[in-house]
Amino acid sequence: MALVSFLGLILYHIIKYIRTKGKRHLAAITYSLVLSLTFTGIVMTNASLPSFSQQVHKKDLTHTFAGRMKLLYELLDHVSPPKAATTYFQPIKKGKTTFYFQFSPNQDILNAYNQGIEVEQKDNQEFFNNVSTGSLTVVFYPNHSLIKKDSGYFVDSYGYFIPKENRLTIELSDTNKTSSNYDNQNTIKMSAHEYNHYLLYQFSREHHIKLSDIPVWLVEGLASYTADRSVGTPLTEERLEGSKLVPFEKLTNPLNWKSYTSNGHYSPYNQSAIFVSYMMNKNGSDTINKLLLKLQNKSFNQAFKDTTGLDFSSYEKQYFKDIHQSLTLWKQVHDLYQKKNSYQAISSLNKIHTLCPQNSLPLLMAAQLYMNEGEYSKATFLAQKADTLNPRDVEQNEFLSRLYMYSNPSKALNEIHKIQLGRPYHRALTRQIELLNSQINRGRADTGFYLYLRWDKATHLTNKIDLINYVLSHYPITDERIVQLKRQYEQQLNL
Repeated sequence: MALVSFLGLILYHIIKYIRTKGKRHLAAITYSLVLSLTFTGIVMTNASLPSFSQQVHKKDLTHTFAGRMKLLYELLDHVSPPKAATTYFQPIKKGKTTFYFQFSPNQDILNAYNQGIEVEQKDNQEFFNNVSTGSLTVVFYPNHSLIKKDSGYFVDSYGYFIPKENRLTIELSDTNKTSSNYDNQNTIKMSAHEYNHYLLYQFSREHHIKLSDIPVWLVEGLASYTADRSVGTPLTEERLEGSKLVPFEKLTNPLNWKSYTSNGHYSPYNQSAIFVSYMMNKNGSDTINKLLLKLQNKSFNQAFKDTTGLDFSSYEKQYFKDIHQSLTLWKQVHDLYQKKNSYQAISSLNKIHTLCPQNSLPLLMAAQLYMNEGEYSKATFLAQKADTLNPRDVEQNEFLSRLYMYSNPSKALNEIHKIQLGRPYHRALTRQIELLNSQINRGRADTGFYLYLRWDKATHLTNKIDLINYVLSHYPITDERIVQLKRQYEQQLNL
């Protein structure tokens, strides 16, 4: 209504001005413009209050005059340009990057940020080659409410990148606020994710690629891929279990992306990250770089076909087919595991790996099943392949270190040292493997293994007996307790 009135008044005064050529009508046109814009703003603001009230307060406050006034004040306060946290946070400069903390700088957080960037250098190199970087601002927020307050209530994000300011905004989870027993996983992931956005922006500027020509699913898929890789989270299709797959054409712009990410029936971040990994395994690790460079002078669909040899719709159809087939196989694996049918479960896991070779999890699970069956060489082979695909998976590192106990305990020590020792259990396991290797070096392997096995509560008795048999056949025995421990385990198995 306001817009119609606004256009009508403008048209009326323009016609009258042309007919009379009277200068006084210029003032009338300006007056109409200001009045109509004001009226339009009031109407649109009033119409937005119910949805704003639901988003912020989870209830409708528009039924009373006081409630409307409260909402108007909040709306004006929080949709204004974001306040600069850099004006009241504490800065610390490291090279080209200036970090801002609400209170004093936290070295653990800085270390986690650097790790999130450094561990993903190889992947980012494949995406963007040697893209140049400049000065960067990184703001760490201690909680979600503060990041929303500073960024406006319509920004509901745990981190974002502002291109015009070269600024990364990262929220720290509750577990990341103290140095005591510091768990840095969230900060590493968020840093890797947002830094990838920054590199993509730099790359697009250097190569004169319009950001609007890059679909949002690819922008977020690349960032989510690097975030997961930074902490070793397997890019497994199982994450899409229970979620509806979205045609990628509906994930190309920010508005559509937002509508699907806010709907719990869909998982656009996981779908896009797994698709990025799928493309790289199907067409080579340089696929993303080639695709982006072709966007300099081609549409996305044409660039995609030139890069992969297939039109996007056909490629997408095959991806969805492989995902659905692998999800069916995953159900089979879990059913067979419950029935303790290890070898059939391994067969299904091999089929999943063939469909989605980028996923390290089927290899790791098959290795675990082979270990349960006492086939340690096969288990080690598959675990090493999984480690090549996903070298920062903590569970993988732990499992492989345990496997090396059956062949080369010094390798077990090297493997366990790959783990970031933020968790008490991993610190304890590392200490036990260090003590074991120390005993072996002193010629007391039997005592070392005895003490280790007494401490270990995670390994099955059958595997413990196999480990003792390995010790008895490879080391001189002077500590009879290791022999007695074997008898004890055998008796427990026969109960």
